Amino acid sequence: AGYESLGAAQFAIGQPQAAIATFRQGLQVDPLSSSLYYNLSLALRHEGDSVGADRALALARKLDANTGK
Repeated sequence: AGYESLGAAQFAIGQPQAAIATFRQGLQVDPLSSSLYYNLSLALRHEGDSVGADRALALARKLDANTGK
């Protein structure tokens, strides 16, 4: 939860690259977190990485079918 909160705060204050790094660190701790994958997908899309964003979103939805709805 800490990685999710920190990453969301970084994203909100205009630090998407820091948020991406934080979400990825969180996924190393909890690789089954659909919310971290979802938030990662948003940050990646914001940065123009549509392939990475689609991949992260697909993983989020695989872990939780209700993600992003």
